[in-house]
Amino acid sequence: MPPGKERHRLRKIVSSIFILLSIISIIIPLIQTISTKSNSLPVTSNNLPIIRLSELEKNSIIDKRPSYPFEGEDYGNRYIHIYSLFSPYQYQSDEEGIVKDKMWKDNSGVYSPSVHNWVYKLTFPSMSEKLLSDLIKKYGIDCNEGNMKEIESSYFDKLIINEDDSLREVFACRGKAVIYIRYFGYADIDLIIKAAEEKINLILKR
Repeated sequence: MPPGKERHRLRKIVSSIFILLSIISIIIPLIQTISTKSNSLPVTSNNLPIIRLSELEKNSIIDKRPSYPFEGEDYGNRYIHIYSLFSPYQYQSDEEGIVKDKMWKDNSGVYSPSVHNWVYKLTFPSMSEKLLSDLIKKYGIDCNEGNMKEIESSYFDKLIINEDDSLREVFACRGKAVIYIRYFGYADIDLIIKAAEEKINLILKR
């Protein structure tokens, strides 16, 4: 084949690849946007892989904390189901409550615990620890330097916790499943870790 024709053919191949990648880069975010669903938190959510306040605030009567709805949605008490190519099952949730017969220890006001979840089932288990590291860097609240502690676990592949006063954070992964819980309240960290095991079991079954 003459050099001119070979170069022309190579340019066509490169151009076709570029067009294909451009189409993919447009389609994937579009699919993710269309498939993202935001819902108000139900009264109970045993089938959702997210930790609820009722699981942590044992023996407490929890009222929903008043918030400021936007376009009919309560952003303080909702969960989001997100699809992506590398994480087909992805959940985020926010829940804020009030325990009217209890005060914060510093008497700053009525006890108002909250819990926030980030839960992922990944396409490839090799991505889990990298995602865990990214979550710590992006969302982790390290109130005092060195608070993040890696804990030995017979269940999790990796388990990292952070405790400071009323803050509890748990970062954990097992196989394809990754979970991050940020909780403000006085529940014991071991209770949160146990709940994280149950939610990871749910996500791995999907």
